[in-house]
Amino acid sequence: MKNLAGKNFAGTILSGALLLASPAMAGAMTTPPSSLPPSSPALPAPLDFHLFEADLARTGQVESGAAQVREAIPAGTDARVAVAMLRAAGASCQSPDRHPEAVGCYYRETIGAEQYLRTYATWDMTLSIADGKVRSVAMARSTEQRS
Repeated sequence: MKNLAGKNFAGTILSGALLLASPAMAGAMTTPPSSLPPSSPALPAPLDFHLFEADLARTGQVESGAAQVREAIPAGTDARVAVAMLRAAGASCQSPDRHPEAVGCYYRETIGAEQYLRTYATWDMTLSIADGKVRSVAMARSTEQRS
């Protein structure tokens, strides 16, 4: 009985190997790149405040993260889209429906902890809005220690 089960298993493996080696499958595996659909244009990298903190620790430049936010959310961006982007990056934001002229957002991360003391970094952002579109983005980063 064991030999019969072993033969069925071996037959299944062999038929799978033959399927992979078939000419139709071989053609699909060697499709020339010129026949593939063109790739979409390069999109800006998604925002990630945690990476901003890592870059800041490496380079010491706060403006790098702020510049990335301003590049991703230029003037004229729909306010709801801008808030969605910041929320996807980890920020907490007010609703643009409730605050039609300015939306506040923040991101807070623990950047250090020693026995009874924690250090937090906070990125505060204010989106100035007119007619549902972002006019400007103001950013500031601060740190605080709590026990």
